Amino acid sequence: MKVPMPIPKKLHYVWLGGRPLPKHFARYVAGWTRQNPTFEILRWDESNIDWTCAYTRAAHEAGAWAKLSDLVRLRAVYEHGGIYLDTDVELVRPLDPLLENQCFFAYQSVREEDEPICNAVFGAAPRDPFLRAILNRFPIELRENFNTTGTGPEIVSALLREMGLPRCPDALTRVGNVTVYPRASFYPYHWTEDFERSCITPDTYGVHHWDMSWHGDKSILRGLIKGQLKRFPAIHRGVRRAYRRLGLGG
Repeated sequence: MKVPMPIPKKLHYVWLGGRPLPKHFARYVAGWTRQNPTFEILRWDESNIDWTCAYTRAAHEAGAWAKLSDLVRLRAVYEHGGIYLDTDVELVRPLDPLLENQCFFAYQSVREEDEPICNAVFGAAPRDPFLRAILNRFPIELRENFNTTGTGPEIVSALLREMGLPRCPDALTRVGNVTVYPRASFYPYHWTEDFERSCITPDTYGVHHWDMSWHGDKSILRGLIKGQLKRFPAIHRGVRRAYRRLGLGG
């Protein structure tokens, strides 16, 4: 008898702020279906998120789109199971092998100054206890440091360290019920580097393109600023590094 996979065939993404999905993100989302034709795609936006949650309301009122997105993605996967993908993730092969995990994340960096784990791609079975532990941190963050504390890589990395995560081994690692994949799986190039197709290896499932796509009314201005910063690589690298440390990247 076939044993059911812990993670259901569902792909989640979050798009907040009311703007149309940009064409390059729409192409990535369409590619998810081409690579995984039997998966259900679930979009989460202002029309279907849980407004009864105090953190959701506070983040929305503050225009804290990154924090709101961090919460929405976690609740979606916790309640429904499946795999979450940022809209700037380009898949290069099917995700079926990942469904055998109870919960998974991936290393984003092996540099000492960076948070090791990212939340741009992760998956879990419904009601996963590790995701529950992350969600339990949000009310604390709301009470204490809503305007300063990162709610993405910081929380995930801190909890996994508490559970015994080694410091940036960049190898397949298991901590409790959580599988942590090497950088090559989804983050084959660093956010301070330019993307080249040569970074994709046989171990790569997808490429997170570091588009800093946390959604809000200032996105067009940020795009223009980002374009200007690319003219000054050292400054651009520093800004991108700061955004990722704060959990504000796409």
